Amino acid sequence: MIPKDNDDPALGAFLAFLARDIAAHPERLSSLTGDLLAAVQKAANEAGDIDLNASLSADDE
Repeated sequence: MIPKDNDDPALGAFLAFLARDIAAHPERLSSLTGDLLAAVQKAANEAGDIDLNASLSADDE
């Protein structure tokens, strides 16, 4: 569980928007295709370990 002092108001608003949209339009939901899932898994495997706390390089900012 994430402590309350780390809550991101933008994330909360986005999740609330998603919840309203899903409730209003459930017909828009679809599952991942096998091809898309394979592409995401391949990209994640190729990325290797990622340190989310590391500073970005000048090229990445």
